[in-house]
Amino acid sequence: GESPPVFRGRFDAEGAIAEDWEYTPGLWARPAHGDYDFRDGDGRAPLLLRSLGGGCDLEETKRVVSEVLSAVDGLDPKSSPALQLLADRA
Repeated sequence: GESPPVFRGRFDAEGAIAEDWEYTPGLWARPAHGDYDFRDGDGRAPLLLRSLGGGCDLEETKRVVSEVLSAVDGLDPKSSPALQLLADRA
């Protein structure tokens, strides 16, 4: 089957982790460069992320990023310290 496109997001600030890491097959977080890959197979990610554009508090940002990550098959940010860190730093 056809794979959904991969998009690139940007962290607000560079993280303490310097190494790149693959958080799910084919998708990478690159904290030293301040960016990460994501897929949006059903079109929800841009709609969810749009709510962050007008400014929101840290807890709302973490919730939205966790929801976006959870939309990727096989990901559960609550079960992975690395994914939770990704959500916390987004």
